[in-house]
Amino acid sequence: MGNPRKYLAFGLTLPGGSGGTSENASIVAWLIRLRWVALTAQVTAGILGFKFIFLEPLLLYPYFGTVVFLYFFNCYSVTRLRAQPKVGNRFIFLQVAVDTLTLSFLLALSGGTRNPFVPLLFIHATLGALLLRGESRGWFLVLILGSLVSLFGARDWQVLSSDIYVWELTPLFALFVSVFISWGLVASLSDTLRKTHDNLAQSKSREARIHHLLALGALTAEFAHQFATPLNTLRMRIARLRRTDPQGNGNADLKVISETLDQSERILREMTATPLDSSMLAFEEVDLVSYLGDAIKRWESVQPGKRVTLVNRLATDRRCRVPAKVSQSLFRIF
Repeated sequence: MGNPRKYLAFGLTLPGGSGGTSENASIVAWLIRLRWVALTAQVTAGILGFKFIFLEPLLLYPYFGTVVFLYFFNCYSVTRLRAQPKVGNRFIFLQVAVDTLTLSFLLALSGGTRNPFVPLLFIHATLGALLLRGESRGWFLVLILGSLVSLFGARDWQVLSSDIYVWELTPLFALFVSVFISWGLVASLSDTLRKTHDNLAQSKSREARIHHLLALGALTAEFAHQFATPLNTLRMRIARLRRTDPQGNGNADLKVISETLDQSERILREMTATPLDSSMLAFEEVDLVSYLGDAIKRWESVQPGKRVTLVNRLATDRRCRVPAKVSQSLFRIF
């Protein structure tokens, strides 16, 4: 599977709520990061359990074998998410199901229902109810109930558990840890989903702006097409007048009109022949007051003696996104 550090680094840098990232991909990335933390905790718990004889020596192999399996599964999840960011509900179900089964097996190896960290299984049930949709929720509930039944059947696996001294506050400590983990997981998941929702809302808003620009481009093309008809009529009339006075000596205005008509046709031809690519739809972020101030200064530079006063009642820094081509065209007019 390669260098473990590489997969750990990949897992920690996966997208989580960033722009352009789907909600399912953000959830899977969040689960992958959480699984790295869980793997560290499981290895630590296994070492401490063996040292204080909470875990039978014969059960060390299946315990750490399960931890190794979970590590390889997380490496697979990292590779899968990077290769194909679009994931569905089934892949999320696979993630939470594997986590639940491995946790149940580790709890069964270390005391079953007598393990004070059994409430962690209830946290997994809550996460499954939050993350899954449709029929997968029902199947996950069946999986949780089956895990609880298996824990009751695993109580006799640790034959030395009755001879081990257990600190009387251990269950309370375990409950505190479970509550803290539950609070941290739900808070982190809520932040991830909220960021993803905000980014998706911004993406939809930008997509709507691009559609408006495309509609504006279509209207402009229609205007150019309709304007070309009277322009052609005007050219035919001017050509008829030219035939009566080929040199244009009799009417100086006719020569100016003819040159202006040629210029208008050239501009329309260039406009209709220019393809609308993605670079023309690029947005730039500007300060609204500075943006209007630049436009006014350009207008005043070509209108000597005239001044425009800008009354600013906005905040000191009011940012907005405008199409870059619109800015260039606006300043070119002045």
